[in-house]
Parts: sequence; C-alpha cells; structure tokens
Amino acid sequence: VRQKSNHVLRRRRRRVPPGRSAGSVFKNPSGGPAHRLIREAGCAGLEQGGAVVSRAHTNFILNHNGASAADIRFLLETVKKRVRETSGIELEPEIRLVGEFS
Repeated sequence: VRQKSNHVLRRRRRRVPPGRSAGSVFKNPSGGPAHRLIREAGCAGLEQGGAVVSRAHTNFILNHNGASAADIRFLLETVKKRVRETSGIELEPEIRLVGEFS
C-alpha cells in the first residue's frame, strides 16, 4: 500500500504545477488533451490581475497574487476563445465557477 501511495504522489507532483489552483480547468475534448490545445494557442503564461495560466501545465490557472474570481473568469474565457480560433475546438470547463465576476 505504501509503495502504491508513493507512486501516486510522485506522479501527481510531476503532473500538477505547484501553487494555488482549482485543479484542471477544462475537460479533455476528442481533439486532444486540453493542455496541448491551450499551449498551441499560445496561452502559457497569460496573466490577468493575480491569475496566470501555468507554463508547467497549461490546463491550470494559478492564483499567484490575490486573483479575483473575475481575473480567473477572464482567463478562462480568453483561453476558450483562443483555442476555438486556432483549432476550431470548443473547450468545456471542468470546474464550476462561483463568486463575484464584476
């Protein structure tokens, strides 16, 4: 059991970028992994307020500096738009948005 737990933790550390996030933002569409489509659309490192699209795994939006719900929503919508424009694929959010977006 311990060996399996350690394996899962090591794998998770390789895949999940450090920092505060809500986890994986978009579901993987049939056109390929969401993180690849996001990277190919040029969204890695994109920032809004205190939020940033992770460079380590682009399907994560990190709260680097007191990001608001509006900052995160802006990035989510910007990423969706860029992926749609570059690949024709509509990303579907994997997270539920809550908070004030003004």
